[in-house]
Amino acid sequence: MAWTENWVYDKFSNLQGTTIPRFYGTFMIRLPNSKEDIFAVAMSYIEGAGKLKDRFIDLGSMDNFGQKWYSLAREIFSKVYDFHQMGLCGIDINSGNILVVDKPSSSRENPNPFSVNFIDFATARPSSFPSDEENEKHCINYVMKEDVLSIDELLISMCETPRHMEYQWVRRRWGFYTWMEREHPDDAWFQAWWEKYLKPREDLYDRIAQRHNKRRKEMKARIAMIAQGKKERASGMERVVARLKEAKKLKMIKKWERIDRHSALNEAIEIIGRDKVRNILAKDIARGWMQHFTERYLRKTHKIWEMKRRKREKARKNSPIYQIRNFFSL
Repeated sequence: MAWTENWVYDKFSNLQGTTIPRFYGTFMIRLPNSKEDIFAVAMSYIEGAGKLKDRFIDLGSMDNFGQKWYSLAREIFSKVYDFHQMGLCGIDINSGNILVVDKPSSSRENPNPFSVNFIDFATARPSSFPSDEENEKHCINYVMKEDVLSIDELLISMCETPRHMEYQWVRRRWGFYTWMEREHPDDAWFQAWWEKYLKPREDLYDRIAQRHNKRRKEMKARIAMIAQGKKERASGMERVVARLKEAKKLKMIKKWERIDRHSALNEAIEIIGRDKVRNILAKDIARGWMQHFTERYLRKTHKIWEMKRRKREKARKNSPIYQIRNFFSL
């Protein structure tokens, strides 16, 4: 792995100090409590580098209406695309291997107020070989695709909020792609990866979007059949079976949503404390039961009062005095 890092830093010597750290060499060292020699890679210290997750949160990646983090995500995609074009793929893309550094000032040529630095190229490999057979042997197309999907998964983790709100952070990440399609459709990485890799992942982890897209495909297929003059061959029983299957799927979705809510409650218990959560729930339950019994008591007392009133009215009408008064009043 050390030789791989050595190869990467030598190949991209023009990027040292901007996109990657400065490389000082590979050495054999021995740790104080060890008897074996190991390889060590010496590189420059990146001053002012911050964690990627913290920077995304500061830019509003957990806010449904935040868009400041879009430029940072765009910069990461652009840098990885440049690596691919310069002959490198298989980058270990995760939040620990991407560092964000603030710039003292921004210009028109580079308006971003920060720069993105990549480290840890131990798993990297060339993005092209002399022949197609070698490319297929080293799975180059698959590795390049995995780089793109790794950035997409990274964006999802950057927008992540509590588990029961899963659909919201998936849609926040999709909002970045719609913004790119509207504002910057001419970016090289977007034109290369959007239709091929990213667009098919629209309904990833989003059950509502999955159902919507499935229904949209069914409607398109039905319209095509009608345009060709074909009739739908589904019988009444087949339609009933299809509805039952759909109802069963909805039931399973609701079940998993309940499980997600239960897991979210368990997370809250771990964070806040079991005793505190128990007291809160006990107060809510007691308040609900108190309201229930109060309404029940009022309903019951109203019924008793109504029964007594009817009984008195009946006894008054059956009394001889009432009958005599009624007779003379006629």
